[in-house]
Amino acid sequence: NFTEFYRRGFVLPPESQLSIDDGLISIRPFMKFLRTAYRTFVRTSHQELIRNAIYALTSEGGTLDNQFLRFFAGLESVLLHVQRINGRLGRLSLREKVDFFQSIYNVDLSDLWPLLDSFSGKSLAQIRNLSIHGEYLNESSYRALTYASQNLRWTLERMLLSIFGWPIASSNVSRSFLPHLTTYRWQPMQSKM
Repeated sequence: NFTEFYRRGFVLPPESQLSIDDGLISIRPFMKFLRTAYRTFVRTSHQELIRNAIYALTSEGGTLDNQFLRFFAGLESVLLHVQRINGRLGRLSLREKVDFFQSIYNVDLSDLWPLLDSFSGKSLAQIRNLSIHGEYLNESSYRALTYASQNLRWTLERMLLSIFGWPIASSNVSRSFLPHLTTYRWQPMQSKM
């Protein structure tokens, strides 16, 4: 397979080989995680929404913009899933959906790029809106999008883990694991969007 993508001087880097250490759950507790997650998955209604979120995380290819939007669509599927399984019908704003999710699962996202709050720069939701409407990204904002995309991925993964009943501290999106990754230091990038 060959992929060519040109965007104002950017090209996709060559694909790298995956390692068993690159997963969301380390290999050691993986079977226990699988049993826990699968048991929760088969018992829940609206499995298609959980599948959408998993698909968003496991799909490869496409542009960085598309990847970001795919992660956001996965996040919206998780929020809708929680809304539906708890009998919360009707249209809710994104903030109301997130608040409802947090009232049930209380996932700590305070160390990641803010999903909704924009007090120090663009939130992930604002970036989604810019991307959907075809906003031009200069070189520094495109670089910042790589950080935002990774933080959105971690947000979605933490939310899914909480739905599956798996402790985030026992994953590779925990506060103890992420600090060694460059894209975890998102604060300087937020103002560049």
